[in-house]
Amino acid sequence: MISLRSFSSSFTTLAVAAIALIGCGRDIDAPVAPNGVTPGSANLDGRPGDVGNSAKQGSIATRVLVDASGNATLEIRTGTYDDATNSPATPPASAGYFQKIQYKILDANSKQVAVENVNFKTDGVNVYTTPVDLCSTGKGDAGDTDGDKDDQACTTKWGAGWTVLVQANLNGVGGDGSKTDVVRDQQPGVSLPDVDIQSQQVWKGLGGNRTATLSVVSGAATMFSVDFPNTKSINGQPPVVGANMMCAVFVDGAQQTPGNANAFAYSGPQNIAIAPGQTVPCVFTLTLGFGSHTVHVTAMPLYPGDYDPANNTTADFTILSAPATGDPDVSAGLTQADTGSGAPHNLTLLSLRAQEPITLYQYTTLLGGQAPTGPVTCTLTIVNTGTSATQTISGTATVSPGAPSDACKIPYTFAAAGTYSITPVISLPAGGTDANAANNTGSTITITVAPPIPEATVTADAISFTDAAESITNQQIGLVSAADTVHSGDVATYAARLTVSSLLNTSSVNTISCKVFIDGVDKTSTASWVSGPTLSNVAAGSAMCSINQAFVETDNALHPHTVAFSISTGIKNDAPVANTSISGTINDIRRADVQGSSLLVLVNGQPASLDTVATIKQGATVTVQAPFTNGNTTIGTSLTCGSLLVNHSAITSLTAPAVDTAADAFTQTQTTGTVSIGAGGTSVCSYTVVLPSNLAVGAIPLAVIGTPTASSPGDPIVSNNVAAGVLTVKSNGAFTDVKATDAVITQEWLTTSGSLSSSPFSELTGQGAEVDQLALLVVPNNADLGSFTLTGTVMSNGTTYGTGTYSTEVFESDNGKTCYRSAQTGLVPSAALDPNLRYSVAICSAPATSQPGFQVITVDYTQSLAGSIFNASYPLFSGTAQFKIVLNYHLALGNVTDGVSALVTVPIPLPHFAGGQWSNDTQVSLPQVQSPAP
Repeated sequence: MISLRSFSSSFTTLAVAAIALIGCGRDIDAPVAPNGVTPGSANLDGRPGDVGNSAKQGSIATRVLVDASGNATLEIRTGTYDDATNSPATPPASAGYFQKIQYKILDANSKQVAVENVNFKTDGVNVYTTPVDLCSTGKGDAGDTDGDKDDQACTTKWGAGWTVLVQANLNGVGGDGSKTDVVRDQQPGVSLPDVDIQSQQVWKGLGGNRTATLSVVSGAATMFSVDFPNTKSINGQPPVVGANMMCAVFVDGAQQTPGNANAFAYSGPQNIAIAPGQTVPCVFTLTLGFGSHTVHVTAMPLYPGDYDPANNTTADFTILSAPATGDPDVSAGLTQADTGSGAPHNLTLLSLRAQEPITLYQYTTLLGGQAPTGPVTCTLTIVNTGTSATQTISGTATVSPGAPSDACKIPYTFAAAGTYSITPVISLPAGGTDANAANNTGSTITITVAPPIPEATVTADAISFTDAAESITNQQIGLVSAADTVHSGDVATYAARLTVSSLLNTSSVNTISCKVFIDGVDKTSTASWVSGPTLSNVAAGSAMCSINQAFVETDNALHPHTVAFSISTGIKNDAPVANTSISGTINDIRRADVQGSSLLVLVNGQPASLDTVATIKQGATVTVQAPFTNGNTTIGTSLTCGSLLVNHSAITSLTAPAVDTAADAFTQTQTTGTVSIGAGGTSVCSYTVVLPSNLAVGAIPLAVIGTPTASSPGDPIVSNNVAAGVLTVKSNGAFTDVKATDAVITQEWLTTSGSLSSSPFSELTGQGAEVDQLALLVVPNNADLGSFTLTGTVMSNGTTYGTGTYSTEVFESDNGKTCYRSAQTGLVPSAALDPNLRYSVAICSAPATSQPGFQVITVDYTQSLAGSIFNASYPLFSGTAQFKIVLNYHLALGNVTDGVSALVTVPIPLPHFAGGQWSNDTQVSLPQVQSPAP
């Protein structure tokens, strides 16, 4: 089995903080997670190996920690982490939890070494840790805690340049438990920190006052220190992971515990956190009896571990203990501070703020000699390094042989933010001589003092409401009263007024978080916020937390509803807790809510939805009905029917057009003026609509707005008093306008005989067949009118001269004619004169002058000769020429597919002589012949 390297026998008496491992088997029920970290984070959403950042939500942090033997431990967490502190970097409000994980081990050539899949049966797991089994069979990793069968022991170790590729499915990101986010990360292995102390000195004293001379006074408390460095490079790489070590002290081979026979005590923390590149001392005191003693210290790895525990113990140092003689030797020790917890701490680890009182502790130790005749004095020189402002403070402490180090306790307050240096000096009572004055000055400490904590007083005052439907503005709600009444369904705005005052050390409150409760239920996450739930940078004065809320009842009785707001602030709020919440009660009563629905049309005497009937033709007469329903099941109402409105924009059942946006394209007769609607009932407003034969075709949105009569109950929601639908009008198959004056036939011939009777002619030099100005009116429901396909065919004397086709998307023209043209060759099928025949097409849109608000579609179709034809038979056109024009279209609104066509017949007159060459050049102005869908 793969396991982390065991500690040596000298460690067995220590209490070690264990790392709980979460297994890498196929299913995990209830894993236990360590407070671990990872080197960086990933926020990826692509295939494995993708190093982009396209995941919409979620992130994971991954690292592989490797020891000197090549054993590796994989750690995967949601969110982001800091290697240097082994703690979350910026914990999100909700980083989510694992649903499943797949991880692959890749060697330096990106070849897969191992792969493992992990499924989590329990929600909420956000840390996954396992030894990396490089021989995994997929049955489970050795040493994990998922309860499945372990693989056999594996001798394959982590190699140089290897990486882990992780894909994790996360639930609950941002609090959304219904969504799964796929996140990926790829990380190389990193070495565990190597706290190597085997060559470190056990010093007497600390900092600048420490000495390697290990002679002490018998029965006197003596301070010792050993440096714990996290500075060792491994394979040329400096450390990147923070180390956590427990300091274990051994005297004469026995581990020391506080209060034992040697009066052992820690003068600093027992468990030491060491950032990468830093060195932190283990500091302790011993009171040793007369004689020779051996002392060594062990750095006991805690989380996440140590690269090589074999170098974690110092050599044995011999300490000679003898009775005190001669003048006292007083030494300056640690400078610490108590910020109000009742216990002093290392100054460099504290978060200090200006204007907050603290107590400085300056420790002093009697290293040797007789006790001084009175208290010693501690003098601290405090310098603001930015301004050079200097202040000296002092206090006293009593020291004696055999007693632990004592401290001068000096109250102090930093007046301003900045960087400060503190230098301590210890002096004996007047007349005393210090045997070693060199250790009376302690190490200078540099600290940073943050700006003073910002404070404010933020209170929640009365709640007011605004109901536009009832013309109520900023009325305060109070106890149950008829005055505080809103209508059922009215969307009213409820606002809690906040007062911000007494700003201290800030010009604004960074954040105010609002919560709202409706009838005692927390609706913060679902409320329709007008202002809130988070307010940022709020200056002194008034602010608002406000929501939109509608109460809907099932009867017509008064219903009281409680609205409550509470607030919390991002800075210290000096307001009493009772002043950070406010509540009030509002009465709600049901009204008659009239609601329109889809328009109907009578088909064979039966109503059908106007939206679904697609067989109405130009020239038809139809009956349109607008249904309205009374939502109140206990009160009847009356409704005034509005006109049948034509609107070119889409009309929903909740949005009424303000006015007609185009002239009516039909004749309408309103057959119903006022309707009564019983409780919970439905009535209809009726209209007779006559569609002219030249009516614009397409999908025409219609709407009717019903208005409650003056004597009817109030309508709390007037925006839904709309019955709407789309009238789809199809054509009768014919163009609405065909101008025969624009039908043109042209032929030009060359002959050498000078006689019209000569045949065949030597050369046909020109021929044209053109028809234009065919029109179709459509409704411009949106900028894209739809797709149009024009097909033209020219026929004469029993011969078909090919068919040309052109398709295009046509858009609304705001001013003038907009044309879409195509010049093509290659008629289908090939004509006798192919390839000399060609055709050109134009499909144009323009505002309709006869129908304001509509568009007119015109088409041009021209067939002409691309080049001369020799020895042509005469005449090419004779008798009559016919133009068959077909325009098929699909309109954008209403999904209308339809088509129109025309057959124009033009007689061909006899040819005449023109200017030295014989020509058959004829332009006619005769009635066209038009028939639907020939």
